[in-house]
Amino acid sequence: MESTGVYWSPLFQILEAAGLEVCLVNARHCKNLPGRKTDVPDCQWLQHLHCVGLLRGSFRPADQVCAVRTILRHRDALVRGAGRCVSHLHKALTQMNVQLHHVVSDLTGVTGQAILEAILKGERDPQTLAALKDHRIKASRDTLAKSLRGDWRAEHLFTLKQTHALWQQHQTLIAGCDAQIQAMLRAFDARGYPLCRFIRQHGCDCIIVAPAQVPRQPGDRVKTDRRDADHLARLLRAGELTGLYVPDPQDEAVRDLIRARYQVSQQQHRARQQLKMFLLRQNIRHAGTKPWTAAPLRFLATVKLPFAEQQFVFQELVNVITEAGQRLERYEKEIASGVEGGRWPPVVQALMSLRGVALLTGATLVAELGDLHRFESAPQLMSYLGLCPGEHTSGAIRQQGGIPKMGNGLARQAMIEAAWNNRPPARISRTVLARQAGLPQAVTEAAWAAQTRLHQRYQHLTDVGRKKSQVAAAALGRELAGFVWAIGRMVQPHALEMQAGKGKAA
Repeated sequence: MESTGVYWSPLFQILEAAGLEVCLVNARHCKNLPGRKTDVPDCQWLQHLHCVGLLRGSFRPADQVCAVRTILRHRDALVRGAGRCVSHLHKALTQMNVQLHHVVSDLTGVTGQAILEAILKGERDPQTLAALKDHRIKASRDTLAKSLRGDWRAEHLFTLKQTHALWQQHQTLIAGCDAQIQAMLRAFDARGYPLCRFIRQHGCDCIIVAPAQVPRQPGDRVKTDRRDADHLARLLRAGELTGLYVPDPQDEAVRDLIRARYQVSQQQHRARQQLKMFLLRQNIRHAGTKPWTAAPLRFLATVKLPFAEQQFVFQELVNVITEAGQRLERYEKEIASGVEGGRWPPVVQALMSLRGVALLTGATLVAELGDLHRFESAPQLMSYLGLCPGEHTSGAIRQQGGIPKMGNGLARQAMIEAAWNNRPPARISRTVLARQAGLPQAVTEAAWAAQTRLHQRYQHLTDVGRKKSQVAAAALGRELAGFVWAIGRMVQPHALEMQAGKGKAA
């Protein structure tokens, strides 16, 4: 079908609704018709070109996108009409020798509209009209009054009134278009992962790319949306882009819950630091060595400051810490129920067989990393977490530096914190033994191998004159990532279909 004007649109929609595959062809691609041009030879020529594979179908977006595009095009037409109305307003004022548009740059602004409405209501005094100016107008009132001296001919005033009314009507229609577009865009659920899922549901390939992973030239300092789109298209065609992992909506909900809990934890940490610094300025110290345990909290209950203002600040900081602790408890309960109701309990329980990996850490790793089968090897997971050391090698000289801290920061932090618990000699505590109950033997053997390996590695790295404990902890996190990758691939999560059925039944 040749896409000429808008005549093809109704027939195209009817054929598409009937289940036929219609090839919509740009008229410019098939205009070289030999002989006389009529409808019948056109159809025969299109059929011949299509049979020999010389026609390429034009892109036709989904119905929802077409609907939004139609409203946007109608809005553009209204904006152009409003622009013509503004030009007519300038013309009417110029014909009356009113040079307002030379002093006020925008007739549709606050000052311009106030003066125009006063003129249409019958006001002719320049000083009275100049008094309506907004404080943001740079021109003085006298200058504005000089520009408002005109002859005020009746026919030009009538033209001005009609044009101003038409401009206001255009603004009302544009506002209605904006409201309709916003309502239609809300139906898309379209930002980030939801937009990617929406595009994939309509049969189009879509990937999300991290900005840090997009190669750029060092001297390229011009950034616009058009240049970005063209740059991404070229890199995608060359195969230089790697898409991010797009989680399922339920997995994304659990991840949002875990990240919200982490934000509350950070707020509590900042409040504690502020309280410690506040007490330090007042020369108040606690003799204990373990902060924020039962004894320091009892000590805080006995603190009395000499001034009421200081006591108020102290009590507010204590309240922030207490409220953050209560919020953390609620978050942890919700995380436990969210993991239990999802499709990842087998994987989380398997990861909890590792020393230092409790429910919160296991849920964090699963929520942030997703399906571990997407990583082809353990080094790939280590690199994804940013745990591999940096390297600068030239010839025979090899220099290794710190970890680049790229990738998922929350998962990397959870991995290093879990690895920190593997510094002591390997042993199966009662807590770990309870978590390993009912797990496959291969999982428990891998967990024991992880304890043995990580302890030996820590002893080797922290030997006299070697690495600091913090550097060794990062190395242990890298080693632990390999065991997490191996254990995560030993068990399978619940199927999505089964979990969806459970959710409907509930």
